[in-house]
Amino acid sequence: MAKENFNSIDPNDFYSLAKYYESNKDYNSALEYYKKYFSENPSIEGENKILLKINLLKNNFTYSEEIKELLFNNYGEYDLGLRNDRIYENIAEYLFFKNENNIEKAEEKRKDLKALLKYGQLPLLDAIIRKDSIFNALDVPVEVINFIKKL
Repeated sequence: MAKENFNSIDPNDFYSLAKYYESNKDYNSALEYYKKYFSENPSIEGENKILLKINLLKNNFTYSEEIKELLFNNYGEYDLGLRNDRIYENIAEYLFFKNENNIEKAEEKRKDLKALLKYGQLPLLDAIIRKDSIFNALDVPVEVINFIKKL
């Protein structure tokens, strides 16, 4: 019988652990395992989008240079335009514009976020008007909803 190598871990296990920690709101651990997953799978799309989301959640929607870098890198990634992805991008843009004292653009993003929240929480409407099989209702942690409601 061949000796098994217990030191090798399937990179998909990192993703599973990251999702587990994310669902349990342990964003520090989630971030650690997402980074491990993407370092083992460099050809997987969406790294910046996921890391942006986790960093926003981990840091209670506080602007940082890391958020800015992830946001700008996120623009180059494949994007389906789903509400769950757009909401984090819009939050990061809002924080960026606010940091840059661009009040007009920040206000536009605030309105976009309010609209995303309002219409994203209507799953029946989404089911009726969608033209494909992709479910696009909003499914975000309560922290996101509370942040947007306070804007």
